[in-house]
Amino acid sequence: AYNTLLRIAEIARIRVKDISRTDGGRMLIHIGRTKTLVSTAGVEKALSLGVTKLVERWISVSGVADDPNNYLFCRVRKNGVAAPSATSQLSTRALEGIFEATHRLIYGAKDDSGQRYLAWSGHSARVGAARDMARAGVSIPEIMQAGG
Repeated sequence: AYNTLLRIAEIARIRVKDISRTDGGRMLIHIGRTKTLVSTAGVEKALSLGVTKLVERWISVSGVADDPNNYLFCRVRKNGVAAPSATSQLSTRALEGIFEATHRLIYGAKDDSGQRYLAWSGHSARVGAARDMARAGVSIPEIMQAGG
């Protein structure tokens, strides 16, 4: 989400066949539609080399590559075995739960003090990426374009 500025629902729709490679080895994700995309050609989102390696590892251990129509991200059974599917994508709530659990592992328990921005939300990665881009001097129109 951070690397691509994609919304959780857009991440859930990624299929194995949507992945290609750049000459430099980075993954390109073809996104056919987004909440605001008006082009019928879709858009390509390049992953960093670090994120590419993480996604490669997921593909290797999950078995999703067995069918190009499989969704890239699938549920994992209680026994730790992935359950690839070409017919059932993860819900946005399930993905939010994964991100929230990861946030808790890194930053600790959710803060219930009522202060904003201390807990994970579905847009946290997009907001964080946009803020980092702004701090790096990227213009508002460029950030808006990157975020789709």
